[in-house]
Amino acid sequence: MPLRAWLVVLVLGACGERTAEGRDALEDAEVVGLEVTDGQGLGVEDTSEVVDAIEVEADSLPLEEAPGIGVALVSIELDPSAPGPVSFVVDVEADDLGFTIGEGPSFHRIPAPGDTTPRSHTSEAPWSLTPGERRVLDRPRLVAWAPGVAALDVAVSARSGELTLISETRRIAPGTPSLLRIHGAGLTLELAAQSGLPALPPDTRIGLTLDGALTREDLAARVAGPIAVKHYAGARRWLLRPGCDSDAQCAEGGASFPCVSRCPCACDEVTCDCDFSELEAVMQSEALATARALVGDDPAQLPRARVHWVFKRSLGGTASCDRSGELDVSPATWRRFFSHATAAAIAINTRLGFRLIDILSPMNEANHPLQDGAHRNAAGQATLGGILPFAEVIHRTTCSAARCCAPDRYIVDDPDVPALSAAAMVGAMEVLAGADPTLAPEVALSLYLDVEQVDPLQVDGTGARPSIVTPVRTFMTELLAALDGAPFPDALLVADTYPGSWGAPWFETEDGIVHHMDPASRRIVRVDPVAAADAAIARALAAADDFAAVVGRRPRVLLGEVGWSTFDGDEDAQAAFARRLFDVAAASGATDPALAGFLWFKTRDRASFTYPTWDSAPSPIDGSEVACDTRLLGPIACTADVLALMEGQWGLTRADGTRKAAWEGLLGRWSRAAP
Repeated sequence: MPLRAWLVVLVLGACGERTAEGRDALEDAEVVGLEVTDGQGLGVEDTSEVVDAIEVEADSLPLEEAPGIGVALVSIELDPSAPGPVSFVVDVEADDLGFTIGEGPSFHRIPAPGDTTPRSHTSEAPWSLTPGERRVLDRPRLVAWAPGVAALDVAVSARSGELTLISETRRIAPGTPSLLRIHGAGLTLELAAQSGLPALPPDTRIGLTLDGALTREDLAARVAGPIAVKHYAGARRWLLRPGCDSDAQCAEGGASFPCVSRCPCACDEVTCDCDFSELEAVMQSEALATARALVGDDPAQLPRARVHWVFKRSLGGTASCDRSGELDVSPATWRRFFSHATAAAIAINTRLGFRLIDILSPMNEANHPLQDGAHRNAAGQATLGGILPFAEVIHRTTCSAARCCAPDRYIVDDPDVPALSAAAMVGAMEVLAGADPTLAPEVALSLYLDVEQVDPLQVDGTGARPSIVTPVRTFMTELLAALDGAPFPDALLVADTYPGSWGAPWFETEDGIVHHMDPASRRIVRVDPVAAADAAIARALAAADDFAAVVGRRPRVLLGEVGWSTFDGDEDAQAAFARRLFDVAAASGATDPALAGFLWFKTRDRASFTYPTWDSAPSPIDGSEVACDTRLLGPIACTADVLALMEGQWGLTRADGTRKAAWEGLLGRWSRAAP
């Protein structure tokens, strides 16, 4: 069955209204065109001549005989006879092939589930042209990008309100012209078509971050080639002096208290009292277990697994205190540890005969103060709102009724993450220098890209509210200073982003207060999933640009965690995001080699869905209830509450094991993209 994309053009007068006379004419006439009569309304040209709404440029070349069809908007022109400037909206109503078209990103409200029938996702952007103006887009706006298909039906219509003015459907296939002109309302759009579109390049890493059960059969049967997976591993257990970390010794008043600073082993250029003797065996065991969870027990299938191994040296995002707690280690010690880990990965891959450990990162999301970051925001401030230290936020979010990770044992107040990261990279370079590149893992930084959330109570030296997360360019500047001229592997940058999670903001009323739901309907407000998938890839490419601006060389970027949460019950939006992610990645990869791939985060929900609404949330400072519309602190409290619920709803399968629509969306696109 041919795939279908709908392009709808909405044409408005200067005031966006129609006269009664115009309405009558539209009802009575055989409409084939529309012209602007004055600045107050629209008039109608009444004629019985039937005009084809779509013309083909005489010199346009036919499409080649090759699978894959793309369509893009390339220009817009207003008729010279128009009496004045015309503002209009290009509105795209599309299936999973649809791309946003317009002058900028289109982030806007999506109707809540059940609010519209049928369910639809629309993206729109305003345009304004003067009579005779022809706007050629610097970057064509994609309407459809469909690798692997032989033909594509495109239906083009022009309408004013509920009244259809133009309606025409054409099949785009090999042999048909590559340029279409669409006329209506004194407006001309040009669409360019292309065949032979590449899917994702064969070396693109595609995969998952495992979280719960995974259906191996679907992956094995439908996805050819390598399958990537992100594996987290705690580093703390390798950095302790033997016997130092007992409960008795780490208790207040014990011989090792505070253990976070007294129990770390110490290494320098010559000596080291760390015990790395079991590191290689443990890494191999864990990597093979991860691979088998991905592809099963068949030894012939194991070479398909590609493990991205990332060390966690912080409690952020985990309750595994013993493995993922922090220690106040020196850069020299961290360098020695990561050198051993790199050598172990090479030995494991060599022993197996394939690159099982494909990527190795010394820490997860190094620029995030609540993950593995330096517990400082982008301005170098160690507190949230000038009140609560980031180390204390980690402590509070890690505590549970069953267990609490003591800060003096597991959380460093102010780790020097740029220095630690730089030391790890230098150590890895030394080990990789003589290794077989076909079996040695790539060594990559792991950074976080979402910088929209800012401190609502604090300002930096310029008076601006600093981002909670240190931007890539700033972090790379700090890292380069810590390297002090030493080289480090810069071919690959692993970056994580949760598009649609923070919002920037989600909903802001006229009084400037940010809400996480529409105060009138009490429905959650989200951004468009298609635009969010675009933003995820755009962020990855921007991270490569920021890296290059500091280092001087542009890396490839792997999105190590990308996904869409169904915390609002909108599983259709998640499916649209999953499908779009593949298409926009393929479209971007056709012109920019920086995108190395992406991994979905997570495979399974942790909790059953309940539709959320918010009036208030616990304050992160003292635990008291704070109304969501309270200035400054309200957005922080309610965002934290949103994210806590969101954390359990990223999966492709529900908590009961049944699959969401996004599972098929992901697997369907993945199987098409695989070689």
